Order: sequence, then structure tokens, then C-alpha cells
Amino acid sequence: MQRSMLAAGAVLLLAAACVSPDTPVSTGELPAHEQPAGDDPVGGAMLALPPARAVHDNVENLQPRSFESALHDETDDSFHVLFWAGREPCYALGDVEVVETADAITVTLYEGNMRGDDIACPDDAQHASVPIVLELPVGDRVLVDGSTGQEIPIDFIRPGDVAAR
Repeated sequence: MQRSMLAAGAVLLLAAACVSPDTPVSTGELPAHEQPAGDDPVGGAMLALPPARAVHDNVENLQPRSFESALHDETDDSFHVLFWAGREPCYALGDVEVVETADAITVTLYEGNMRGDDIACPDDAQHASVPIVLELPVGDRVLVDGSTGQEIPIDFIRPGDVAAR
């Protein structure tokens, strides 16, 4: 009996020794870019806009990339498409196709590999955004993901409620 208690105590001691104060612990919090960026003058939380991705010329193996949502300022003729992207320079946005009709705005994102980069690429994703500039206001038109054909919600925001990260 005494030996089993000693063995159990030794296991607990070893387990406690494996965890140091520097060991990262998940807090269940949102990633930094999804955290509220601060308060607006009337006290409401501001939305954090994921980092904007630029469209690059030197991208090959382009494949359609789906997106999940969009943020739009009602007074503007533009919005930001939000999507999960591979890390640059391994994966980059190579093209953004926008087709506007009277009833819909179809956006197709194309992601691929940057030419000439011979580096190790991680298999994780980053939340990103890309600005879309329209010829006409959004109005009552629906947003369609050109890679899936699905309608995507456009979240309307007040000017000043979005902070770029």
C-alpha cells in the first residue's frame, strides 16, 4: 500500500514538473484579429477586420478559394470579403474576379503558390480579408461566392465600427 502511494506521488510530482510557467495554456479566447479592437465614441465594441491580402502577379497553380462572409458600409460602394487563407508567401491571392448584375454580386477568389519561393510551408490558415470595389452600390443585391455558388451574408456596419488589424 505504501509503495503504491509513493508511486502515485512520484507520478504527480513528475507531471507537475513537466508544466512550467512558460507553457502556453489555451484560454478559450478568440485570436487577436477577432478580438474587439476597442470602443467607439458611443461605447460599443468595434469589429476587428482581418489583415487585408494583396493580389500578387507571381502566383501559379491558381485554385478557387471559398469565403465565409463580408462586411459592408452602407454608404459605400465597397465591402471586404473575409476568408481563411494559407500563409504568405507559400500561398497567395492571385486573382479576384467580380461580376456584377442587377440581382447579384459574384466574387471569386483565386489562391495559389508564389513562383520562385522554395521554402517550407506550414499547413495552417490565417483569417484574411480582401477589399472589393463595386461599380454600383450593393443595394438589394445578393453576394455569391463564385467558387461554391452559395449566397454569402453581407454584414452591414456603421462607418467607424471597423478597425483594421
